[in-house]
Amino acid sequence: MDIWIARVVWIVMPFTLGRAIGDATATWSSDASLLAEVLAWTAWTVGASALFAPRPWGLTALRVLCANALVIAITCAWWADGVTSLLAITSVAVVCAAALGAAVTTASVAAENYGDERRYPLRVPLPLLLAPVPFAAVVAGGGLVAPVLVFANGNVVAGVLLALAGIPLALGAIRGLHGLAARLLVFVPAGLVVIDPLTLADPVLLLRENIVRVAPRDAVEPPAGALDLRVGTVLGSLLIGLSAPVSCARRRGRRDVEVVKGTQILVAAVGSRAVAATARERLHTA
Repeated sequence: MDIWIARVVWIVMPFTLGRAIGDATATWSSDASLLAEVLAWTAWTVGASALFAPRPWGLTALRVLCANALVIAITCAWWADGVTSLLAITSVAVVCAAALGAAVTTASVAAENYGDERRYPLRVPLPLLLAPVPFAAVVAGGGLVAPVLVFANGNVVAGVLLALAGIPLALGAIRGLHGLAARLLVFVPAGLVVIDPLTLADPVLLLRENIVRVAPRDAVEPPAGALDLRVGTVLGSLLIGLSAPVSCARRRGRRDVEVVKGTQILVAAVGSRAVAATARERLHTA
């Protein structure tokens, strides 16, 4: 249901946030105002494509668009009237909650299922979600859009400086955000693959005959000796139990890697109960 809420609210965004943007840019030059309108419609089209045809790239786009839409809606409140501002902020808040929720996230990842695969996304680590991810999303949007708007207002030097600084920052932020969409649990015929570039140097294949259980875990503290890949996230915790140790190349910082072995792996997955149900169905786990 969340995905349809996001789609419906996104469809009416031109009449809520779009109206607020129109009020805020009313005093701009005609060229700058027209460019702002074109950029807004382009962003709306990208978001609509991401919602109606979910893909991993669309999930990254939605994270960037939603964060920037919220900033724009709040900023436009200085120029738009009270009702328009309230509608704009409310609609953006609703679409952020729905578009970045479990339904859209899962659909975006599952769109790349190949053959007998079943893909489930891992949760964005809470320490990143609280500040770095929203900040990176705003940098990604602002770094691409700000130079164009400054150019349109005739500030060539400032536009060049913003482009030189902002575009590399924006591309780096987008790359980092897209890496979060690549954190997956993938059920394959041979078993279960853990793909997590944030914590693992390489994907880890857990053979189906070696998997004893995949079950939700409510306790905050990991069991002794477990390989904890949750990165500070408790919600959606899953404990994967193995009958024999498996080797993992765990990242230590940006460049160092440590090979560790364990019979238990902790992850935080979106739709953890659905993951556990799929494990029971496909792997015959407890």
